[in-house]
Amino acid sequence: MQERRSGWMLGVVWLIAVAYVFHHIRDNFYDVDEGMLAHIADRVMHGQLPQRDFIDPYTGALGMLYAVAFRVVGETFMATRWVLLAATACWVPVFYALARRIARPLAAGLAVILAIAWSVPQHPRGMPSWYALFLATAGAAALLRYTDTKRRRWLVAAGVAAGTSCIIKIVGLYFIAAAWLFFIYQEQDSDRISDAPAAANWYTILIGLGVIGYAVAVAWLVRSQGVRALVHYALPNAAAAALLVARERSATYAPPTRRLVALVDLMGPFAAGLAFPVLAFLVPYIASGSLHALLVAVFVEPMRRFSVIAYPPPPALSVLMAVPVVVALGLVGRQSARAWTVSVVAVALVAASGAYIGADPNFNTPPHILATMLRQACYGLIPVLVIIAAVMLRRRRGQPTLALFTFVLASGTLIQFPTALDQYFLYVAPLVVLVALALVVDRTTQQPRPRGIAAGVAALFLVWAVGRTEFSPVYHRRTARLNVPRGGPLVEWFMVPMYQKLVALVDAHARGRYIYAGPDSPHVYFLTGKQNPTPTIYEVFDDRPDPTDSVLRQIDTLGVTAVVINRHRNVSGPMDQRLEAALTARFANVDSAGAYLVRWR
Repeated sequence: MQERRSGWMLGVVWLIAVAYVFHHIRDNFYDVDEGMLAHIADRVMHGQLPQRDFIDPYTGALGMLYAVAFRVVGETFMATRWVLLAATACWVPVFYALARRIARPLAAGLAVILAIAWSVPQHPRGMPSWYALFLATAGAAALLRYTDTKRRRWLVAAGVAAGTSCIIKIVGLYFIAAAWLFFIYQEQDSDRISDAPAAANWYTILIGLGVIGYAVAVAWLVRSQGVRALVHYALPNAAAAALLVARERSATYAPPTRRLVALVDLMGPFAAGLAFPVLAFLVPYIASGSLHALLVAVFVEPMRRFSVIAYPPPPALSVLMAVPVVVALGLVGRQSARAWTVSVVAVALVAASGAYIGADPNFNTPPHILATMLRQACYGLIPVLVIIAAVMLRRRRGQPTLALFTFVLASGTLIQFPTALDQYFLYVAPLVVLVALALVVDRTTQQPRPRGIAAGVAALFLVWAVGRTEFSPVYHRRTARLNVPRGGPLVEWFMVPMYQKLVALVDAHARGRYIYAGPDSPHVYFLTGKQNPTPTIYEVFDDRPDPTDSVLRQIDTLGVTAVVINRHRNVSGPMDQRLEAALTARFANVDSAGAYLVRWR
C-alpha cells in the first residue's frame, strides 16, 4: 500500500512539476547568455571544436548536445530550452526518490514541488549549471543505491554522472569533492571498531591532512571576495571537513592498511565511471593535437575570469537571518522562548548592521528591505544547515543519506562563486530543500514534536517562490514572442521590432557567410544565421596579444560586407575605440536597430 501511494504521489508531482516548467519555458529571455549557447552549438554544427576553434566559456560538451538538439527540433533559441525541459522531467523522479529515502510520500512530494518552484521556472534558460545540479542529484542517488546494495556498478554510475557534469562545465568537480568526502565517511562507518578514541596513525594523519587541505583550498579559492565569501562558501566546507576529522579522532578503527584498501575500493569504481565520459570527450582533442588548448581553457582561463565577472554574496553577518528559519523548523532547541529570543536578537543584529541596505536608494523601501532580508535568509541557510548537520553526525554511525546530502550541499554552494546573483542560488536551492527535509525528519524522529510550524515555513517559501515567478515585475513585464526565424522565447515587447529590423538589415547588406558583431554579440550571429570570423564569444575573454588587429585582418581576408556594433551595456564594456574607428572608415553606410548600429559597404 505504501509503495502504491508513493507511486501515485510521484505521478502527481511529476505532472505538476513538468506542467509548471512548461508553462514558463518561454519566459525570462536574456539575449547574450542564450545567444552564447545557441552560437556555440551552431559553430559545432559547422564542424568547429570548442576551445580549439573558438573560446567556449564552458568545457564544451553542452554545445555538442545542443548541436544535436538543433538537428532534431530545429535551429531556434527554443531548442536549448526544450532540452532543459526534458532534462527537468528526468530529474524530478530522481529528486523524489532521494526525498523518499527520508520522508513519507506526501512530504517527499511537497519537497519536489518546493524544489521545482525554487529552480527552473524562475530561470528557464538552458545554462550548464542546471545540468551540474541534475547530475549531482543523479550521482547522489547512485551513491546511496550503492549503500543499499553494495554493488559496484552504482559507484560506476555515480562516476559517469560526475564525469558528464565535468565535460559540460568544470564545476562538476564540486560533486567529485562531495563524493570523496562521502567515501571517507562511509569508510569510517564500515571500519569502526569501538567508540573509544585511539592513538593516531599514518592513515588518520593522511585523512586529516587531506580534508583540512580541501577546506584550505576552498578558502584560498574564494579569498578575493573577503569575509563574506569565507562565511558563505568556505565555512560549509570547513564544517564538512571538521566532521570527518572529529569522527576520525573519536573512535577506534581497523588497521590503517585495511582502511586504505577499503577507501580505494570505493574510489576505484567511481574513478572508472568518471573516466568513461571524460575520455570519450577527449578523443577529438587528442586526435587533432589540441588537448593543450582544452586544458588551458578549462583549468587556467576560469581563474583569470574570476576577477572579470564577480558579484559577492551577501554580507557575512546576514547569515544570522537564517536563525529564525532553523528555529521555526525545530532544528535548534525545542522552539522554546529562549530559541525565539535568539532569533529576534539575530534579526536585530542584521538590522543594526545595515546589511540589508542596498547602494540604490530606490531599493531601500520596506518591501525591498523585506525581500532582501528573506533573500539573505536563503543564502544563510546553506552554512547554517551544513553546520547543524555536521554537529548531528559527529557521534553517530550510519545515516549515509544525511551525510551525503550535507557534503553535496557544502561543495555545491561553490557554484555561486564568483557570481552570487539570484539565479546562481537557484542552482543549489533544491539541495537546501533536501538537507532541510532530512534534518527536520531526523529531529522529529529523535524528539517527537509538532511538524505544523515546519510545514508552515515550507509553505511560506513555496508561496514566495511562486510569487517571484508569477507576480514580480521583473518576471512579469509586457512580453511578446520573438517572431524571427530563429526566435521563439518571450521577450520584452520593444525587442521584437528591434530584432526584426536588425535581421532585415543584415539580410539586405551582408554578402557571404560572415559578418562581424560585437561586443558580446553571439546572439546577433545566431539570429541572422551568419558566421563569426573570430574565435571570440565574449570580448572580455579574448586574451590574444592584439585582438583589434586580428579582427580587422579577418574582416578583410573574408570579405565581410556588414558589421553590427552593440551599444547595450555588457560585460566586456564598449567596443575598443580603435576598432570602432577602423570599422567606421571601412563601412561608410549606417543604420540603426534599437541599440544596434549596422554598418555596411
